[in-house]
Amino acid sequence: PTAPAPAPTPAPAVAPAVAPAPSPAPAPPRKVRAFIATSYDIVESGAGCCWSEDGRSFVISEAVFKSTCNVKSFIRQCNFYGFTKSRLPSPAEAPLSVIAHPLFRRGRRDLLDQIGPKLQPPRGQGGALALALALALALALALALALSLILSQGGQLLFSFQSSERIMRVHVFEAVEYEGEPVETEEMTPKWYDVSDIPFSSMWDDDSYWMPSYLKGELFEGWFDYELDGEQTNTVVEYQLNTFATPAEAQHCAAAGPLRGASATADNSDGDGNGNGVFCAPSAEPAPSAWLDDLEPPGWNTSASLPDYTETLVVGAGMTGCSIAYHLSEAGVACTVVDARSVAEGASGRNGGILWPSKGYEERTAAALVDFIKAKDVACDLSETGGVYLVTGKAGEGSHAAVEADEDAPAHAQALDPVADMHAAEGAFATALKFEVGASFWPAKVVRALAKEATRAVFVEQCVALRIAPAPDADASADANADADADVEANSAAGEDHGDGGDGEEEEARGGIVLHTSLGPIRCGRIVVATNAWLPRLLPELAPHFRAATNSVIASAQPLPEELRWPCAAAAWGGGMAEVYISHRCDGRLVVGGLRSEASEPWSGDDDSGVDTVVADKLVGWMEEHFPRLAETLTWERVWRGALAFPRDGKPYVGAVPGRPTGVFVCGGFGGHGMPRCFGHARMAAQLMSGVPMCDLEEAEEAARCDVARLF
Repeated sequence: PTAPAPAPTPAPAVAPAVAPAPSPAPAPPRKVRAFIATSYDIVESGAGCCWSEDGRSFVISEAVFKSTCNVKSFIRQCNFYGFTKSRLPSPAEAPLSVIAHPLFRRGRRDLLDQIGPKLQPPRGQGGALALALALALALALALALALSLILSQGGQLLFSFQSSERIMRVHVFEAVEYEGEPVETEEMTPKWYDVSDIPFSSMWDDDSYWMPSYLKGELFEGWFDYELDGEQTNTVVEYQLNTFATPAEAQHCAAAGPLRGASATADNSDGDGNGNGVFCAPSAEPAPSAWLDDLEPPGWNTSASLPDYTETLVVGAGMTGCSIAYHLSEAGVACTVVDARSVAEGASGRNGGILWPSKGYEERTAAALVDFIKAKDVACDLSETGGVYLVTGKAGEGSHAAVEADEDAPAHAQALDPVADMHAAEGAFATALKFEVGASFWPAKVVRALAKEATRAVFVEQCVALRIAPAPDADASADANADADADVEANSAAGEDHGDGGDGEEEEARGGIVLHTSLGPIRCGRIVVATNAWLPRLLPELAPHFRAATNSVIASAQPLPEELRWPCAAAAWGGGMAEVYISHRCDGRLVVGGLRSEASEPWSGDDDSGVDTVVADKLVGWMEEHFPRLAETLTWERVWRGALAFPRDGKPYVGAVPGRPTGVFVCGGFGGHGMPRCFGHARMAAQLMSGVPMCDLEEAEEAARCDVARLF
């Protein structure tokens, strides 16, 4: 591919350079990792451990310490942060271990912010890699000085490839003064072109999307996803491009507006950044969901307009956003919640109604949600009769082998007879494995209950969030990883008691973030984006790291006859895009979803408007084939779609977003397991936002695992 460059004349063909980017601000203070801070507090408390005599290590009694946390998990996390472990002479039944780190010392909390994950270069390449990087930097500086290059930054691009997990970050610069002639490299053959004759057909596919913005003198940031073997076929299938007028806006604005800046599928784009949005605002007219029928009137605090200022702002009023608002209220923190629709009208009211956690932390978060339902006596048709994996193939074969090998599958399965117990067709399944943890419920009713119990939250509905920006008079260069403690102390000193925060000058001075919405701007001290599949709408830097899709769901009009009802609350078959999941409601009606593999575009983005009749028919056909006795008694009255977000690395996103103003947080990306995950991960987000320390090691470890900073 060729690459255009400005002509070597006093009047170059390329548009003049945009204003140079501002000088970088001094790095903000580093934040102490939650696991490190919690571990230090535990050692100080003496709970199953104590400092060594010189205070440069600590000793744990594993027999006693296990009452505080999972010892193996703790040791593994210590190793992750570069601690060393050794054994003291001790009885086998009561082992003593010494844990040490050069910066983890008694009385030296000031050193904790310097402890981070240990970095390991590729095996066998440590010294060579460091030397190569040093030489490359020295060479780049030497070339810049020798050629007297005057560079200005034009933009930043991210590239992803569907054939790999690799992410490439590219910075685009413009040089208007130079010496010598450009030469051919392995990557490109440079030639001079008039701007009206740039040969885009001979260049990388993405160039035709971002270069017109560059030629207009605009700053830009973009993401381009190439198809399988895209480096050979040179074909972009999805992209997102945002343009900015000034360097300050480019540094911190998340989107350029409700239309311009939205991402698009490449084949539906007009080349100017518009087209069918892959990551867009929620549709105003989604297909009706059965979960949104027969709901009681709202019982939460609402407002028809936005306040000028709120200390804490939550974007999204689904299971995650309402859980955050609830946890904040429980901690005495007021907030404002905005949503493009109404409470529970996004994915939380459009799923399969199943609460079926995988092993590990999900079991804990799902149990916490069930505890809330029972404690608040939420009438949501909760059924805790377990979940059944429907298995095809013999033991050790096919999907049976997949279930046996699934480390996340809950333990203690009970074998059922697919025909006698589940009323399946003869030979449809080899067996049915029942697990105790599966449950079904009415998700929208639970979300609305959370909103009602969030007594210190004010909800502003039908309010579309457009973009996040630094306040005009705020320090826009602050890093989002700075601690929120100062905000909490200022909030307490001001005596804030409600979500709108009043209109005092002190509050205006503190709010460093502005959210632009369809109802106007709102200023805040901190904000959390909890919109799951719609996260890139406000945080486009997340777009390369996860993919959005919609699953089709159908609901039966009639309940099953008593003699055909299942001994479980939920059932599932298959996996991945071919999975089928079934909620067996308390009244005997069924809700069936999945088979995304049958859609014309399995990765269809987050548009949940309309219905996919092809997939809906496939779901009906699947039920008729595998459960003909049940299908004979049922008609299907309702079809809808719900949006999901699948992180490329399989882990949710929680925490402060790097590169954003201080106080911008995210919570989402649940990979189709939102119902068992949202409540617990929302608690983490609430603690991180309000500066409450995580005293629970398992929770702190999960927060570290899901820290969104891992992507940057």
